Amino acid sequence: MRLKNLLQLLMFSALLFVIVCCTTTDSDLNYYKVFASQDKIPNWVHHIPKEDDQFIYFVGLSSENVASEKQAKREAIADSRTQVIQYYGTHVKHQVEVINSIIGQSSESLDPTIISKEFEEQVSKNIAKFVHSKEVYSEKWKIDTKYGWKVYTLCSVPKVIAQNELRSFLYKKYSEEQIENINKVLNMNN
Repeated sequence: MRLKNLLQLLMFSALLFVIVCCTTTDSDLNYYKVFASQDKIPNWVHHIPKEDDQFIYFVGLSSENVASEKQAKREAIADSRTQVIQYYGTHVKHQVEVINSIIGQSSESLDPTIISKEFEEQVSKNIAKFVHSKEVYSEKWKIDTKYGWKVYTLCSVPKVIAQNELRSFLYKKYSEEQIENINKVLNMNN
């Protein structure tokens, strides 16, 4: 019986040792910022600028600990492009819902969800080509013995390009009789 208790105590001690030794917290890691491209984090990193007459803005973010600043910037811009595509997919869905409410439920009504997915697949790539980085904020971090980059980029897309792509896409989906309603809806949002 004593041997069994001793064995259980030894197993428990070994398990406790493994748990304590293998558990790390953020404070255990050697993780700190070694470089920032600006003295202060730009306001746009946490507060995306509101759209203006010409542009809509998006903030892209790279994954953490990217090997090079250049690659991190590419990731951040790609993230912005993904946001643009999702934003306009949602936007077109709303526009189709409004158009359908104007024309009423008929054979010419379109399913907003299907149309927004089509728009994301076909047209948004054209809009994404016009996404440009206006500002970049970079940080280099040391994690134990390695270094990694994290990049934020403020990107813009011209509203007129997006509006023209949207208009062209919808013109192909509705009959000529419905184009006047499309124009009403699109002009309301300008």
